Amino acid sequence: MEFSIFYLRIFELLGILTYSMCVLHSLRNKKPKSTLLFFATVTIYAWFLEEMGVIFWESYFYNPQFLVFVDKTPLAVTFGWASIIYAVISVAPSLVQDQSIRALLVSIYALFIDLGMDVTAYWFKIDGFGFWEWTKGSHYSLYGVPAFNYLGWFLVVFWFTRFYFWLSNNNWSFRRRMLFGPILSIPVYGISLSMLILGLLIAFLFGVRF
Repeated sequence: MEFSIFYLRIFELLGILTYSMCVLHSLRNKKPKSTLLFFATVTIYAWFLEEMGVIFWESYFYNPQFLVFVDKTPLAVTFGWASIIYAVISVAPSLVQDQSIRALLVSIYALFIDLGMDVTAYWFKIDGFGFWEWTKGSHYSLYGVPAFNYLGWFLVVFWFTRFYFWLSNNNWSFRRRMLFGPILSIPVYGISLSMLILGLLIAFLFGVRF
């Protein structure tokens, strides 16, 4: 369905507002240092994984009419990723105590959020393009969105959440956490990517095509 660019601007504005509200919520419930640590780490992580999707995987590209880009990725998308991860992590303490199970549950929660967002963004067309367009097809898809996208979403949220719980509970100083948190988030993406490749390889060996 074709829509006015007005809706794209609304999406960008909501991305910035949601991110700002998450930061304010964190400041009300955590120490400023903890808020800085989390959002520095998750924002770099979110931006990096989107950049890899566009540049390395070349599996999709963004509508060129986004107003603000950081290299190949719209700022609103990075903020959206960070906001979703913050939201699901915020509900984690009310679930279970085991960190691995907690990471699993919040990853499923994030996946359900993405199920609605990705499909909507794909079908909202502005000048012939969705908010983002997939360049690689899939044997299995949900309303035009490849199945491997959802598997990737699950894995990157799971490993980041598990990493964040570990980082939050160790005895490092704040300075050390600020130094290594954002840097270590990149290998965490590498772990997620490796798990995704392994899953696709196993599926391929059993004759399943994504």
